[in-house]
Amino acid sequence: MNDYHVEHLKMVWQRMRCPHGDAIKRSLPVGIDGMRAENWEKNLDTYLGEIARRIHPKFSSDANFYNFGTMLMLEQRKSSAGHRTIYIPRLRDQLVLRAMHEDICRAAKEMGICLKLPAPTSFVSQFRESLTRFPEPWIFRTDIVSFYDSIPRDRVIAAAEILPISERTRRLLHQWSTNCRARRTGRIHASGDQKVNGLPTGLSISSSLSELWAHEIDRQIDTQWSYFRYVDDIAVVCGSRAEAEAVQAQVEKIVHQFGLALSDKKTEISCLTNGVTWLGLNHEAHRFTMDPERVERWLRQFSRLRKETSKLLREVDSDSDQEQIVREYHKQLQDEICGRTSYRPAWYAMADESGEWRAMDRMIHSMIRSIHRQAGMEPPSGKRLPSLHRAMLARKKRQTISAPSKAE
Repeated sequence: MNDYHVEHLKMVWQRMRCPHGDAIKRSLPVGIDGMRAENWEKNLDTYLGEIARRIHPKFSSDANFYNFGTMLMLEQRKSSAGHRTIYIPRLRDQLVLRAMHEDICRAAKEMGICLKLPAPTSFVSQFRESLTRFPEPWIFRTDIVSFYDSIPRDRVIAAAEILPISERTRRLLHQWSTNCRARRTGRIHASGDQKVNGLPTGLSISSSLSELWAHEIDRQIDTQWSYFRYVDDIAVVCGSRAEAEAVQAQVEKIVHQFGLALSDKKTEISCLTNGVTWLGLNHEAHRFTMDPERVERWLRQFSRLRKETSKLLREVDSDSDQEQIVREYHKQLQDEICGRTSYRPAWYAMADESGEWRAMDRMIHSMIRSIHRQAGMEPPSGKRLPSLHRAMLARKKRQTISAPSKAE
């Protein structure tokens, strides 16, 4: 059971710093107070002791109970178009929110509810298998408009309270919801604070609460349908267009009951014969490939990195500064290729090879050589060059998914 004592909070902090085992996460997002993880850890026991005392039951009055600070609000460029708003709490709040998130996930699991997203291979494999059940599958696709922002926070917290969460998590949820405010970068006064609606994007607690709310929607969907949902992206495989239209009417009604709405732009009914694009993959009867639009978007991201690096190189003179900029450029490239950014190599590696990765390698390598020439450095060659194609092949070897044969 979640108890928010110092030792428990220390274990939560360790999981935040080392999410994948022993390797320490290079950095954590810095909130409005500017506190960095390295400085926080110098006085870790003191900070954790203070947090534990604030959450301890002896502080019964609201004035003494743990209080969440104002979050930092950032505009982040989306991989497609436009921007999304990301919220960054103070480090201490990130820690407490992570502990709350873990308690909610534990309690949900005890009730038979998994709030962890499925692995890409199993998820797409199930979707592909469902396509074989019909001679001519029709797919209803849609997503939920402004999913995180639109979720009614009071209602999803009420749903979380039905779970066997700890009393401290229960109280912290209400305290957090009441004080859920944010401030844009550059603003220094509280007068610029804004109330945040729904679930703030970028928070661990928002991930578990949004999945809990979506699970409530899933429960209402008729079990006769081959229904799939990944966060706010929904697909239902049907045997006819009429069936797909009936599914659309039902899903629209249920989503509306939960205070949400479907995107008109992304709602579509399609026949598999013409190919269906969902979650960045183009599905056909005998194969599935990566959506060409996603390939183009990813290439634009690599191009953006090159342009930004080129600009930095023009602003410095010393060889050591240029070498540092080039090293950082290679690190950013590796982050993209290894899936440490918003792109999904784990998804895309499942697709059948159609030559796009080798083509992207050629373009990326050309960009690398351009940067090295500008810096007056010899470019790496051969296997020393980062390779999206090699990375995808390595991922594919670890995956067992295969495209199904067409149903008779």
